[in-house]
Amino acid sequence: MNSKGVLVSKFKLNFKLTPEIGALIALAIISLVLTFLTKYFFTLSNFINLIRQVSIIGIAGVGATFVIISGGIDLSIGSMISFLVVLLASFIQNYGISSPVAFLFVLLIGATLGLVNGIMIAFLRMPPIIATLSTWIAYKGAALVYSGGYAIPLIGKFEILGRGFLGPIPVPSIIMIGVTIVGFIILKYTMLGRVIYGLGGNEEAVYLSGISVKKYRLIIYMISGITAGVASGVMASRLASGQPMSGDGVELDVIAAAVLGGTNIFGGSGSVWGTIVGAFILTVIGNGLNLLNVNPYGQFIAKGAILAFAVAINSIKGFRQS
Repeated sequence: MNSKGVLVSKFKLNFKLTPEIGALIALAIISLVLTFLTKYFFTLSNFINLIRQVSIIGIAGVGATFVIISGGIDLSIGSMISFLVVLLASFIQNYGISSPVAFLFVLLIGATLGLVNGIMIAFLRMPPIIATLSTWIAYKGAALVYSGGYAIPLIGKFEILGRGFLGPIPVPSIIMIGVTIVGFIILKYTMLGRVIYGLGGNEEAVYLSGISVKKYRLIIYMISGITAGVASGVMASRLASGQPMSGDGVELDVIAAAVLGGTNIFGGSGSVWGTIVGAFILTVIGNGLNLLNVNPYGQFIAKGAILAFAVAINSIKGFRQS
């Protein structure tokens, strides 16, 4: 075999179509199609809009990825964001707390809300889907009760997180990249990351190795609460108000983004980079449908179909591997 044939064969042996690469290819194809369908898609202004829009799903998606890889689910993320957005706006507008301090309070409260989820799952032994569905309802109600159902204005305050720029790059995108890098380091290089994968792959083996499953469950759901807190800061700043319904549907978007990016819905495998690619897929599709003047309600159908397709692929893979 000549040298060219050897190089080709080595490439074939070494190259592996990972879920993340598959998601990137899908994103590239969707973007290419939209470029031909509408002249407004492939423009600088639309690109900046896209990377700003994707940030909330991406940031919250990092915490959701931790939960899903560990074999759990967090349906409360959207309601958590709504409640934290309202609290953040109230701290700044009604109580005169400085923006950095108010944001820190919100992160601590987010961690506490995640801790509540973790306690229900780890100590009360509630199924994650039931526990977080319960808190989804509770946090949503808390946002509406606290705000009275009205938005709390933040005009002229707390603008940097959601609407600021660092050079040509939107600040929300920089925050998303930072959160993603931290998430990657945790999953790849720390004991916590190994335990997260272990819990999703074989929880009993983790328990038998002497590791406190309950403690790590609490930490994982607290991380999800913290990333929801970061996302709520970006959301409140972007909307210039604390709207009690602002997080509606985010929980489905982050779950869909994680699954589209290759995270196994049954736990044990996945990556934060894949989730970011999945978030871009959802955002690009939504953006493209808007540019094509598709009925906004029809976009819910598209998202539902995408999520069903992604979960079906996950299920088929799990069946083949079993």
